[in-house]
Amino acid sequence: MTGGDPAADLERRAEEASEAYERNMALRALVSAIPGIGSSLDIVLTSGGVRSEERIRNLIDALKEDMQERMETVADSTLDKEYLESDEYFDLVMRALATRRSGQGTR
Repeated sequence: MTGGDPAADLERRAEEASEAYERNMALRALVSAIPGIGSSLDIVLTSGGVRSEERIRNLIDALKEDMQERMETVADSTLDKEYLESDEYFDLVMRALATRRSGQGTR
């Protein structure tokens, strides 16, 4: 560091990193190929400076919100424990096992 304002130094380094990333097409292609967030991340990394920090926060917030929605969906679609403990489910599993055992000798 130059001994000056740490925030200004950090912003300068973020700008330099953003410019270097912008020129590295192979790295940008790899980042863009990340499923779901790659293109958004590429935009954030090329925006640089203070705006970059704000966009990163927005991206993280959006990802957190998306993950919460997905987790709620998973929680809503949990297994029906009552069915898994039922005679109907037990019979289904036993038939599947019997079918599998009887089919093994034909291969």
